[in-house]
Amino acid sequence: MLFFAAALFIILLLLLFWGRGRLAELELPKLDLLWLPVLALVLQFPVFLYFFDRYGLRLGMLLLSQGMLLIFLWLNRHLQFIQILAIGFLLNLLPMVANGGYMPVTPQALATMHPGTVAADWPSQVRLACGESS
Repeated sequence: MLFFAAALFIILLLLLFWGRGRLAELELPKLDLLWLPVLALVLQFPVFLYFFDRYGLRLGMLLLSQGMLLIFLWLNRHLQFIQILAIGFLLNLLPMVANGGYMPVTPQALATMHPGTVAADWPSQVRLACGESS
């Protein structure tokens, strides 16, 4: 999701550069329901809070957020850059759906992200909230 927001931001910067910085002359593509991905991003922040998972709402909020993004992508599929974003979105969504809403991470990757640990410190199938360690 954060990648999606970053991609939209980069596209905006490229459009500004392409228009030589003259915002008044820049013709932006018409995006339907542009507020939808913004709301989807806002909904994902509580998803990554550890306490949120205790109430069993994490997966529901994640599905709602991803559904909003799918609606936005579908309604704007006539634009080529949205088609490319949609392919990336779906390729990112696939492993998350297959793993119950979590992006799979190997114990070796977790050990790399947490200096001072080794892969053996991380059990297989561990599920971590953002910023949490074992």
